[in-house]
Amino acid sequence: MGLGSSFGITSETNNNIVTDGLIFDLNASYKSCYPRSGTALTDLSGNHSSGTLTNGPTFSDSYGGAIDFDGTNDFISIDTDFDSYVALTISVWLDPDSFTNYMGVIAKQTSGSPTASGYSLPTYFNGNIHYFIRSNSTDNFVDTGISYPTGLSHMAVTWNSSGGANKFYLNGELKFTNTSTITDAMGSDMPETLLVGALQWSNTNENNIFEAQAFDGKLYNVQLYNKELTAGQVLQNYNAQKQRFGY
Repeated sequence: MGLGSSFGITSETNNNIVTDGLIFDLNASYKSCYPRSGTALTDLSGNHSSGTLTNGPTFSDSYGGAIDFDGTNDFISIDTDFDSYVALTISVWLDPDSFTNYMGVIAKQTSGSPTASGYSLPTYFNGNIHYFIRSNSTDNFVDTGISYPTGLSHMAVTWNSSGGANKFYLNGELKFTNTSTITDAMGSDMPETLLVGALQWSNTNENNIFEAQAFDGKLYNVQLYNKELTAGQVLQNYNAQKQRFGY
């Protein structure tokens, strides 16, 4: 566990977020992750993944640091393979500026049904928070029934392929449980890269970004885990950074 300051800014640590199963960690408040300029981004998880800021996302000093996306075509491309997992958790702090249907935050998926595969979490659609967990046989676009917040918030989605529910958390609290087991999110036609700041659509392994699927707003933290975090662990991640954001 990290032992950083309560704001997670002055120390080059992850400030007590869960580290077990952590495979990707973006925290824009750390210069070791993003040095305030340029197009190169470094994963803080220790897996040495690199990222490329594409089409002009910029640094904002909001709350110590964020990557600011324009909602048109900005995204970050991550070059590490995130395909072969049987469980996932996405944990993000974000502050959207505007909304368009299918606006994505973190995604690795192809389009088409029923041949789609991959995941995209969280996704905006008709005012609510949705997420994709897609396999080659089933297209699961899950509506949480929760209104997408208009301000800064923490969101997390957990999933495992071995049974049980997939769950959505908002500001550390469990808000939605989908009891339908989704057994596969790792189909054979996954795109080559993970995208941050956009929802990708492609029938091949190419990354095709469309205007309506780009995120508009600020991303502060993004964590990806190869395990299903417990409710207590999701709350730990929320508590680790909430003072930084005035909660």
